[in-house]
Amino acid sequence: MKVYIDYAYTLGYLDIYQRKKTLIDYEKFSTALDEQRWDEAYNISNNIVENVSALGGNFNVYDIRSFSDISMNNVRTYMELPAVKKAALPNLACQTVRN
Repeated sequence: MKVYIDYAYTLGYLDIYQRKKTLIDYEKFSTALDEQRWDEAYNISNNIVENVSALGGNFNVYDIRSFSDISMNNVRTYMELPAVKKAALPNLACQTVRN
């Protein structure tokens, strides 16, 4: 759960204040787990996931199919950089990526 919170913060879905508030909720979740209050822990964890998702614009961390806000021209330009090609394809000669 903490990794999820850190992931959202690192990607900019949460600001520092939202992260702090969510980490307080995470501590409540951890305490409920330690005290074997399973229903409460379950509800807190669901609330954390829902809140983080809502604060970040209702993103789906598992859906890698949608790139609607990323320009493919920028991605192509980046992927065609010689250094990127060398890192991604170390055993192949640098070739221009074609559609």
